[in-house]
Amino acid sequence: MKQKWVGLLVFLLLMPLNGQARYVNEENGQTVESKTWSWNSVKAAVTNWWGNLSQKIQPSPAGSQLEKPAVSQPSQSLLIAQQTKQEILKTKAEFKAATPVKVSQPGKAFSGPLLILGRNNVPVFEFIKLRQRVIKTGTKKIPELDVGMEPTLAVEDLLVKKWTQIPQISEKKVEVLATPNLEKQTELDQAMLAQVPAPQSPEAIPVPVLTEAQKVTGEKVNKISYQFGAERPITEMAIVQFTPEELKLLRGLILVQKKDQCHVATGIFVDLIGSENQEVKDTSRFNLGVCLYEMHLPTEGLKYLSQIIKSKNRELAPEAISTIVKEVPLFHEDDVADALQQGHADQLIPKTVLNDAAYLIAKNLVRKRRMNEVASWVQKIDQKAQRYPYGQFLLAIAEYEQNQPERAITRLKELSVDLATKGINKDLQGLVNLNLGRIAFQKAKYRDSVEAFQRVPKSHPLWMQGLTELAWAQLQSKDAAGAIGNMHSIQSPYFDAVWKPESYIVRSIGYLDICQYADAAKSLGYLKFRYEPWISKADAFLANQSSDKLYEEVVHYLKTRGKERAPQLPSQIILDIAHQRNFLNAQENLNLIVDEIQGYPFIKQLVEKDKSSLAYRKNTALMRIGYLEKKIGSSKAIPGLAKNIPAWQGEINQHKNFLSVFQFKVDTLKEAQDGLGRLQSMAQKSLNEKKAEFRAVAGKVLKANLSKLASRLKKNLENNELVMYEILAGSGENIRYQMAGGKTGAKQAVRAPAGQKWEFEGEFWEDEIG
Repeated sequence: MKQKWVGLLVFLLLMPLNGQARYVNEENGQTVESKTWSWNSVKAAVTNWWGNLSQKIQPSPAGSQLEKPAVSQPSQSLLIAQQTKQEILKTKAEFKAATPVKVSQPGKAFSGPLLILGRNNVPVFEFIKLRQRVIKTGTKKIPELDVGMEPTLAVEDLLVKKWTQIPQISEKKVEVLATPNLEKQTELDQAMLAQVPAPQSPEAIPVPVLTEAQKVTGEKVNKISYQFGAERPITEMAIVQFTPEELKLLRGLILVQKKDQCHVATGIFVDLIGSENQEVKDTSRFNLGVCLYEMHLPTEGLKYLSQIIKSKNRELAPEAISTIVKEVPLFHEDDVADALQQGHADQLIPKTVLNDAAYLIAKNLVRKRRMNEVASWVQKIDQKAQRYPYGQFLLAIAEYEQNQPERAITRLKELSVDLATKGINKDLQGLVNLNLGRIAFQKAKYRDSVEAFQRVPKSHPLWMQGLTELAWAQLQSKDAAGAIGNMHSIQSPYFDAVWKPESYIVRSIGYLDICQYADAAKSLGYLKFRYEPWISKADAFLANQSSDKLYEEVVHYLKTRGKERAPQLPSQIILDIAHQRNFLNAQENLNLIVDEIQGYPFIKQLVEKDKSSLAYRKNTALMRIGYLEKKIGSSKAIPGLAKNIPAWQGEINQHKNFLSVFQFKVDTLKEAQDGLGRLQSMAQKSLNEKKAEFRAVAGKVLKANLSKLASRLKKNLENNELVMYEILAGSGENIRYQMAGGKTGAKQAVRAPAGQKWEFEGEFWEDEIG
């Protein structure tokens, strides 16, 4: 009976996993398959299999025992079952690893208050809760249960395992292994009592130097007889010897690699820039120029790096260009641009600095008024680069100069919007909007001009000039009240130190447009009262004083603000001529030259500091060596301190190593100091010449600004006569109109709207200005 249940269990294990029922018919060894999963097919298969199994199992004579099969002869059915099970497990693994099949119809989750999800994700009915409900409510009605529905898989995507034909296994009798012969106890005892042979002595390892015959002695050396063999041809190898210049260059390169030793390396390289060896000369010039740039001495650095660029050294020129383009003082911009445009140097510009180099060259071309070449360089500036908006501004100026104002206006508008959206480059925003307002004004696009001038930030240096030009655009836009209001802001005490005669003219014209003739006349009268006396002072200074004296006067006032003595010119004139961009550029160049001249003594101080540091380290090392040697001598007899002797001896060796190179370092610093002295002598001579040149330029610029200021003021006062005539004519016409019976309020007698009377001269708040 047990075998029947075992057989049934085996059949259940052999049920396939791929959707087909399969079993083995042991009579013919063939596999029988059922194409459906219905319970009837399964039942028929079990009945068929059970009948075959019952015929093969014969009852024992006693009727209660089945005959046990021989251990050495396993049944064919068991072997087939084992192999089939392995096939099933393999198929199961393959099925799990296969791509999931598609779902043709999604399933439905179970529902109902008495259903929960039990083990193996199977809905379970909670009888306890039902019983409590029956007790509580008294009803014995069993609720309907919705156990849901599993998803329906797509039949065409089901993986079907193709089973191979199970081979017929032929039975083979298992042979019983032969039992080994056992040893007798007497032989084992005899083997255990046998005597173990003693080990042999270790083999001696001969050491030649320790044997008497192999020892090297003076007697053996004296007995050596030398014989000369036949000469063999020798091929001499090329020997490259370092020249003293190359060794010196090597020292300089080693110092440069340390990054913080440029002040020492500079004195080494300066002695090699005149070498007849072209490689030594170029390498020295390049490294000298780089070091000077790193020490913020660009004037001399540019001189040597420009020589490298002109030499077209393909190895050093690109790096030289990268160095000078990264930091270009204002007065070197044209020199750098010229160096980059000579020969084929522009082809050596590295991509990493192409944006900066292209901007410098485009700026240089604008200064030289070669406007038709600007676009080709601006186009090389990447749109994401920091220089891109500056390049677009230069291109707009070039387009305007080439009689293309419409393109310039469009480009400046786009640039203004882009800068405002990103909130960057506040100074450039002011410059863009100021030029946009001016170009639009010239093209009679007054509305665009007004909007552009209004976008100039108050913090911009040209805001005051832009506000005056805004008022002119407002007059042309028939916004006289706005122009008057802006000029009234400029004329407030807040801007008392500002030169602003033009604002009174604009204000007068604005009053004239709205028929406020008295206010217009009053504004012109104040202009003449306030500024006419200053013309004589400006003329006298221009006639009697040189440009140098004017420069000294301006600088003294800017330093003291007139606290030491009263200036010879009104402070408003001094501030205005010093506020112009041409003077600020000249003064910036002069300041840079002064800073550079003071840089060379500072570098020499760094070398002196290094020498003092070396001397201190030398004395410290000598003292430490003496102390440690004394300590070692006194510690040899003390067991507790003797263990520290190796560490002390190592420290002594370190100090001695420093002392061994001390003199070399001192000599190197002395050499560098001498070289720096020669470089300083050459550099400061040219720097002092540039200093005098820039100071002369600054003085001439100031005098030109003063002359221009006086000339414009005279022109303004002369134009006052024409404006005053218009005021008197307009007021007389208005009076005659009223006396003839005309009604006030007509065009000839228009007055300012309420609240637009500008006589107030009291306190102003900053947020009211402009």
